Amino acid sequence: MTRSAPRQDQVRSVRPFLVVWAVFWLLVFAGAKFLLFPSGLAERMDFRQLYAAGYQARTDPANLAD
Repeated sequence: MTRSAPRQDQVRSVRPFLVVWAVFWLLVFAGAKFLLFPSGLAERMDFRQLYAAGYQARTDPANLAD
């Protein structure tokens, strides 16, 4: 039994599937990057909140819980 090369119409029917598959996984990986890895903006906001809490604890510790 010998195998012949795939016909042209078989190759054309697979190509759209591969393009859609590649775009789908590109979107999945891009979404995972944005959802799982925070941006630098999120890190700066955390630092600002910690700095404000530390400043309040240093200057007016009696009203820290207010």
